[in-house]
Amino acid sequence: MLNLVPLQFLALFGYAILRIVVGFIWLELALRHKQDAARLKESLRLPIWPWPKFAVVMIIITEFVIGGLFIIGLFTQIAALLSILWCLKLLVLRGNFSDTSFPDTRTTILLLAISITLFITGAGSPAFDLPI
Repeated sequence: MLNLVPLQFLALFGYAILRIVVGFIWLELALRHKQDAARLKESLRLPIWPWPKFAVVMIIITEFVIGGLFIIGLFTQIAALLSILWCLKLLVLRGNFSDTSFPDTRTTILLLAISITLFITGAGSPAFDLPI
């Protein structure tokens, strides 16, 4: 059956919209964690990890890098892979983190699904990466 609205030529822009929106979500998470760093440091104090301040800094840097790479469209598949790994880590370790600044399970699954899509399809049209 034919499409009622044949807009396949705009598909690359659809991927770019996904990429940019997910990038801003990661940047917003990084800024939220930067603002709540003191509280987050206390919730990350685990017996097996005695460096909660280092963990908070690494969380902020990782989320900022993922978000920045998504927004500018540079190394999008690497950023998507990092995002996939980060989302899986959040889902697996959900019970250890009681802080409310981490996204809930539904948001994490949505970020994971979009990241998998961007890993497979690439950056979209306005990006430094070449479209697939």
